[in-house]
Amino acid sequence: MSTGIYVHPTAKVGERFVPAPFSVIDDDVVIGDDVHVGSFVHICSGARIGAGSAIGDHVTICADAKLGDGCVISDFAMIGRRPKLSPTSTAKAGELKGLSMGDGCSVGSHTVLMAGSTFGKGCVVGTSQVQSLLWLQLQGVGLAATTGQRMERFAPDATTNPLFTVYPTSNGWLAIACLRADHWRALAAAMGLDWMLEDPRFARFGDLIRNRDEFRPLFSEHLATNTTDHWWQILRNAGIWSSPVRRLEELANDEHVLANEYLVTYDDGFVGPPAPFEIDGYRGARGLAAEYSEHTDEILSELGYSEDEIVVLRADSAIW
Repeated sequence: MSTGIYVHPTAKVGERFVPAPFSVIDDDVVIGDDVHVGSFVHICSGARIGAGSAIGDHVTICADAKLGDGCVISDFAMIGRRPKLSPTSTAKAGELKGLSMGDGCSVGSHTVLMAGSTFGKGCVVGTSQVQSLLWLQLQGVGLAATTGQRMERFAPDATTNPLFTVYPTSNGWLAIACLRADHWRALAAAMGLDWMLEDPRFARFGDLIRNRDEFRPLFSEHLATNTTDHWWQILRNAGIWSSPVRRLEELANDEHVLANEYLVTYDDGFVGPPAPFEIDGYRGARGLAAEYSEHTDEILSELGYSEDEIVVLRADSAIW
């Protein structure tokens, strides 16, 4: 097995089990044949993983969770999480059953599925990082998409790490996440900034962070010499995390956003992101919340109340 893998002696793994580095398999775990487990995965006590399943990176399969055959769990998911109970809760942690998932289920990245949940055969729980980020910026995105106006933003030069922020280019903005010393060396070489590695102010990553106020204007001036797409392609090829920055008003016409319904038009004309998840085909509400007492008569009728009885309840101020 690869370096950094821990498999408890009581765990049972099937044939052709393929674990990636830094995965942990706890006690009493049973894993079927032909299962692939990604890096930094933790499969907790008592979990069961069916044959032919694939577990992405940074996934946690919580205690007693049971996955059927051929399940696919995407990166950063947490399967079977147990909630923290308050001291006044009537529920007991030991009474919460583990999650159960049928054969052939698929779970999207960054999804958290709670203990006690049951998912039938072939169930799909889809998520989107783009849609989730839109949802987190609901007010700003909705305002820009509906009225074309933007909310004020924080200054991008407030970060401690001057290479973990956004910078203007000749035609837009570029987000960069350079978090390690080897990232800085690769970035400098790729962008033609080798001279900075010879400058004692910026030679090492720690030096660069300490001298960030001197670094920012030099780096900004260099980025402004070319386009967002130019620098993005260079940084991608060098393995540096980066991305073009979309303006909020641009999202309303972004082909990817519209095709995936990350922005929708509601009944009153407001344009904004719906709930950022999909469960077995259900893609979140697209309509408006009901007005106060809007469905009172309809619900009471379904419960067997006659029109005359409903009138009496309203006259007595029992309902509105």
